[in-house]
Amino acid sequence: MKLSESTINVLKNFATINAGMQFKEGSVVRTISKGQNVLGKATVTEAFEKDFVIYDLNRFLSLCSSLTDPEIVINSDLNNLTVKSGTSKTTYGLADESMIVAPPVKEIKIENSEVNFRLTKDDMNQVLKMSGILGLPNIAVVGDGSEISLSALDVKNADTDIFSIKVGETSSNFKMIFNTENMKMVPGNYDVAISSKGISHFKHVTDQLNIGLLLKLALSTKVNIMSNVIVPSSPEDRKKILDALVEISNSLTRIEAERDLIKDILTTVEDNFELPKKYTRKLAKIYHKQNFTEVQQEQDDVESLYESVAK
Repeated sequence: MKLSESTINVLKNFATINAGMQFKEGSVVRTISKGQNVLGKATVTEAFEKDFVIYDLNRFLSLCSSLTDPEIVINSDLNNLTVKSGTSKTTYGLADESMIVAPPVKEIKIENSEVNFRLTKDDMNQVLKMSGILGLPNIAVVGDGSEISLSALDVKNADTDIFSIKVGETSSNFKMIFNTENMKMVPGNYDVAISSKGISHFKHVTDQLNIGLLLKLALSTKVNIMSNVIVPSSPEDRKKILDALVEISNSLTRIEAERDLIKDILTTVEDNFELPKKYTRKLAKIYHKQNFTEVQQEQDDVESLYESVAK
């Protein structure tokens, strides 16, 4: 088997996502980052005959690129493969699946995407270029009710530089945040779909290449963004959240009432026995925690320390 130039380019891209890679029988190659927040999938021209694992994909690709017209033979014992070139051959050791982070068996799919647009190669390259020049660690997809823009920015620093470029139109308001380092894709035009479930899908327009990113976003039912919070679209879930808010509010009301009661008791003790409120409050805390011995020891330590330092 010989790897085509297009397949090598895909594998080089996948190596930036995860150095370790599991190849499955067939023409579909998949990878996932070690943080499990970036997924890649591509259909290549070659068909792999067996499942095998490469621990360091960059190292393997460097080996192949250093040879003339290399041919890969996957050995039957799956302990190694052979790379032939002319009269030479290299035996390359394979890894066990447990040594790498492999993609999940079940694929993550976007069934309903609220945001969809075409991202061109030029627009993406320009934003990434400005991100590097200005030192901005984040890429944002922003909808303002009129336009969709792709921005390079720093979400942790509102006063820093922001570079934006229009990439589409929308009637919705939203904001999705990506880490720039996760935007690892083969150059080209992509159809982008983003879901309120925190998943985005970048599908290469010409090649059968898909990149999935788990992202920070805030998306409501009407695709209205509120900071970085995802507002549930289900009415039942929103009702449960409202019920929780009511319960918390009732609890806070009881807490406020208890605080008022404590203030009244402190005032009564001070009026009847001329005992300052701060002493009564301190005595009450000690009595509640039953830690008089601990408090006394701490006071003794403070006195000893003060005498040794201040005198």
